[in-house]
Amino acid sequence: MRQWTIALAAALAACSSQTKPGTIGQSFDLRQYLPDTLRSTVQPAESTFRQEIPVGPNSAKVELTWTTFRHGSGRYLATISARLLEATPYDSLTLGAVSELANVGSKFEPTESAKIGVGWFKKTLFVHRSGLTPFEFDAQGRRTVGAPVAH
Repeated sequence: MRQWTIALAAALAACSSQTKPGTIGQSFDLRQYLPDTLRSTVQPAESTFRQEIPVGPNSAKVELTWTTFRHGSGRYLATISARLLEATPYDSLTLGAVSELANVGSKFEPTESAKIGVGWFKKTLFVHRSGLTPFEFDAQGRRTVGAPVAH
């Protein structure tokens, strides 16, 4: 009986990994998506915005930080990064690809917006689970956390 207890404890320990607080992946340079005319004029970041979002069924606390810059009358996205604020019982967290880039302003006063996902992965003894929390943001600091998608 003691051998079963030791084997069960070892199996549970193998399935109970945690991700420690810190940076999630690398920062994305969003200027690469701009037209050549805007990409070639390097403007320093003017504003920095932050938003804490819950990720996955365990509501891991992730802080997203994005910077913006102005060019003429337009506001554009410069970078976005993410960091985990507290240890979480997921095996890994990732910052997904940038998508749905659009102008949510006007032709004369453009405001760039984008969408990115924060993914999570958890492996247990018999099941692998993962999901994605979508996050929409723009160069004026507006943001929306979408409904989580589990896989």
